[in-house]
Amino acid sequence: MLKESIYPLLITTIMVLTILSAPSLSAKSETVEITLFSGNKWTKVLGGDRIEMCHTIRQTSDGGYVLAASTCSYGAGASDIWLIKLDKYGRKVWDRTFGGVKDDYPFCVEQTSDGGYIIVGYTESFGAGYIDVWLIKTDENGNEVWNRTFGGKNWDRGLWVEQISEGGYIIAGDTKSYGQGGLNGWIIKTDEDGNEIWNRTFGEKSRPIMLKCIHQVEGGGYIVAGEILYRENDTLFALLIKLDKDGNEEWRKTYGCDTTAYCVQQTSDGGYIIAGDNWTHDLIIKTDENGNVEWKRTLFDEKETWYSTARSVQQTRDGGYIVTGWRGDITWISLSIIVRIINPYHYFPKAWLVKLDKDGNEEWIRSFFGIGYWMWGLDVHQTADNGYIVAGRIERYSCWNESDIFVIKTDSKGRTNFLQLKLCGIIHWFVKRTEGKGWYSV
Repeated sequence: MLKESIYPLLITTIMVLTILSAPSLSAKSETVEITLFSGNKWTKVLGGDRIEMCHTIRQTSDGGYVLAASTCSYGAGASDIWLIKLDKYGRKVWDRTFGGVKDDYPFCVEQTSDGGYIIVGYTESFGAGYIDVWLIKTDENGNEVWNRTFGGKNWDRGLWVEQISEGGYIIAGDTKSYGQGGLNGWIIKTDEDGNEIWNRTFGEKSRPIMLKCIHQVEGGGYIVAGEILYRENDTLFALLIKLDKDGNEEWRKTYGCDTTAYCVQQTSDGGYIIAGDNWTHDLIIKTDENGNVEWKRTLFDEKETWYSTARSVQQTRDGGYIVTGWRGDITWISLSIIVRIINPYHYFPKAWLVKLDKDGNEEWIRSFFGIGYWMWGLDVHQTADNGYIVAGRIERYSCWNESDIFVIKTDSKGRTNFLQLKLCGIIHWFVKRTEGKGWYSV
């Protein structure tokens, strides 16, 4: 009875909000932005009529946010880098695209000490080979200051970038152009103008490595997370490598079996926190300063969840941890099977946000999904007001050729505006269909 009374109310709300928004929809402008709610809890959906995806979000020094996304709706080519600046309420301040006629893709963005931004990803439009690492520096308004490509004639990608204490940048990624053959992990250090100082490769042909995240740690060295494949038994292992300040390996650790690591951060006690998965379920690992496991956690019950993955983790100011990712619940399997018959590439995910204490015990959990929409949580950070900002991908059920970006701002308990969360996808879809072109934000 409760559901029967709620759904008509939600449908009525959509219609009312649509009617109230009608004056702004008739303008046929290049940018359409409808702000239905404001405050410190909100949800935004951004994108056009094709495929957009966000990989990283960071809070900026002015209290707003910057996103590194890919777009097939805007720009010069098949896929371009899309840099988006939002204010603290999620309203667009500016956006910029970077790319050529082929595929160009971002993986990470960070605000730099001068107030500008550094972006890393890959480019097929420029450089020396098939795809190259692409490093782009912008000013505070997103205008390009310089860009650099790194790579040879094969596959070379940048997956993470961080400004380091010397003022330059450290990049983690992978390469098939250099190293011992096959896929090698690749670390590049540059000066503040993006000129290479040194690079290091990790891996061998029988044991390919992919490096996905890097951070400078106390003492000037680096911690790197990723995965290594042992071809002799076709087994994947989550990988942690500690480097000295010159990029030389000090130690490495692998964890579990059929595991991968997406994110790592040094913790206040000198150890490390890792987010990843063990093929079908999420995996959080806390280590000491030498990479030895102190505790492991799988956040979702395998009896209730048929898959889950942890994509981003950050230590919070209280010494605990905030984690985001996505999952599929067993109770949704029957519907997912029907959807898979229509489109076999989908598996019904919901984004989630979990707060852990310092020992990895769950304090609370939140799930995010809109009416008629799937959501993937890809990045999370604690904000200046002790809330959280979560970004990822949102997609209409069984619509494989169209996806958008979601950004959710929560309070300190992970709560956001419930009605806006549930309706954002539907209203965004309606605005896109009404306008027919342009930049859309709801």
